[in-house]
Amino acid sequence: MKQTLWKKVIEEYFAECDATRVRIEQKNGSFIDWQRPYTLYGLCAALEMSEEEVLALKDGHGSKSKCRLIRTALSTIAAYTLEHALLGDLSSPVAIAAIKELALIPDQTEQHDGTLVISMDSRTSEAAQ
Repeated sequence: MKQTLWKKVIEEYFAECDATRVRIEQKNGSFIDWQRPYTLYGLCAALEMSEEEVLALKDGHGSKSKCRLIRTALSTIAAYTLEHALLGDLSSPVAIAAIKELALIPDQTEQHDGTLVISMDSRTSEAAQ
C-alpha cells in the first residue's frame, strides 16, 4: 500500500469513528455523547494489518514516512483514550490497558501506594527513528 493510500485509510478510519458520534438521552433527562472509540485494533482492521505489523512500523521497521504515519495515528489513539479517561468516559484500568497496547512508552511504570505513575518522554520514541 502506498504512503498516500495509508494516509487516506488512516484519516478515513478516524473520520468513520467520529461519524458515529451520537447524543443519548438518559432516563434522568441528562445527555451523554457516545462514539465508536479510536483503538489499535480498529486501526489494524482499517489498514488490513496485524497488531504485530503495525507495532513493528511504530518501532521503525519500515520506510520513515510510513513509520511516522503509524506513530502519529497511535498517538492520536492514545490522546483520545487519555482524554476520554479524564472525562470519565473510560475507567482508569481500561484506559491504562489500551495505552499499554499501543506500546508508545517504554516500560517506565511504577506502583506507588496503589497509584500508577506513567513517565512519558517523547525523546525516547524519537530516538527510535
